[in-house]
Amino acid sequence: MAKKPLDDDASLWSRVTASVTPILRRRVMLPQQPPKAAPEVPGKKKRKPARGSTAGPTKTQRPAVTPEIRPADLDTAGFGGISRSSARAIKSGQAGYTSRLDLHGLSRDQAHLRLVRFLNEAAGDGHRHVLVITGKGTAGGGVIRREFPGWITSPPLNMLVIAYCQAQPKDGGSGAFYVNLRRS
Repeated sequence: MAKKPLDDDASLWSRVTASVTPILRRRVMLPQQPPKAAPEVPGKKKRKPARGSTAGPTKTQRPAVTPEIRPADLDTAGFGGISRSSARAIKSGQAGYTSRLDLHGLSRDQAHLRLVRFLNEAAGDGHRHVLVITGKGTAGGGVIRREFPGWITSPPLNMLVIAYCQAQPKDGGSGAFYVNLRRS
């Protein structure tokens, strides 16, 4: 029996998404649906806006606003949603990482993909503190080390990470980062 050719991209995409299972085991905040209009009461008249006035948007017409989630860089930006004592423990290396990832020898794109996969798995497995070794690069100009803060603070990783900071010398110093993950 010959396979039927796909009609368009939409049907192909729907087949692909039907076979995928999510990696993360946590709730995702979806925009709220506006509430349905209340049913009309018989005999009750609707009010019309006053002449010349422009009625502003009602509560149901406002779009759902989701706050931008941005992990805190504990080296520069305070505590980022964690207690001062937790931030101190992370920065000093006393929080104790439970998993680590070494990105030495990878290209920029390979390192980014591996980082996304690692943090998704670590968060799903319940790890709270992890160590990511980026390396210092040639003459201190490491591409992965330079890109790391941007990767952590942009989607999809910003939803997983609470805070991060440079590691202590015993764990890699300026060529490594401690990462504090959200509970899943």
